[in-house]
Amino acid sequence: MIPPLHIPETRSTPEIHFDADNDIYLIRGRSIPPDASSFFYPLDKWVEALAATGSARPVNIRIRLEHLNTGTIRSLLTIFSKLLRVREKGTQVNFEWYYNEEDEDLVDKGEEMSLILDVPFRYISFAEGDY
Repeated sequence: MIPPLHIPETRSTPEIHFDADNDIYLIRGRSIPPDASSFFYPLDKWVEALAATGSARPVNIRIRLEHLNTGTIRSLLTIFSKLLRVREKGTQVNFEWYYNEEDEDLVDKGEEMSLILDVPFRYISFAEGDY
């Protein structure tokens, strides 16, 4: 059993809520930390623990970022690559990329990450007031 990880959202960092027991895998908010690798370190370690043990249930990652910087993209690619290792243990892994319907740049970033990881993302748009 892996204890849940919850990091509250700030003005420059997203909320991170990963709880395997309750099927919660969420990254939400603005992600422009000055040191992304330090910020995402707890999530990186959490994902390593999940990759080592696997999960009997599917892992559905919900990413709902309103803005992200290059450091965030690098950190998430590293973390998501590690997360994909749970597939070797028979766990289904899905990515849901939420984006503001008026923000094509965010869609492009999701598509780029999907290509790098060689995993299809499910894209879900929302209106400005729905965030």
